[in-house]
Amino acid sequence: MPEPYQEFKDIFANESFNELPDWKKWDDAIELVLDAQMFSTKVYLLAPVKQKQLDEFLEENLKSRHILPSKSPMASPVFFIKKKDRSLCLIQDYCKLNALTVKNAYPLPLIPDILKYGNQKPE
Repeated sequence: MPEPYQEFKDIFANESFNELPDWKKWDDAIELVLDAQMFSTKVYLLAPVKQKQLDEFLEENLKSRHILPSKSPMASPVFFIKKKDRSLCLIQDYCKLNALTVKNAYPLPLIPDILKYGNQKPE
C-alpha cells in the first residue's frame, strides 16, 4: 500500500468488511438509456470445481448480505479465470449492460486532494 495511505490500511482489511453502510438517497443507481431493450444472457455450464466455488461464493455473500438476491429481469454471465497462484477469480461480464447504461459525466475528486483538504475547498 502506498505510503500516504498507510494510516487507512485497516479500512481495507477483510476483517473490516463485515457489513455494508446503510443505503443513502445519494447512492448511485444504474440508469439505462431511453428505450433500452431488456436482455438476459445464456447460462454457461461450469466445471464441477468452478460450480462449487460459485455456490460457496453466493452462499457466503448472501449470508453476510454483501450481495442480495436480484430482482432484475436482466442477467450477466459469470466465469472464472486462474490467478498466478492458481486460485480462481470470479468475473462477471457486464459488457452488454454497460452498453445500455447512461454514462455519468461529472468530475470525481482526486483522493490526494480529499486527504489533503478534507471537506474544505483548496484556496
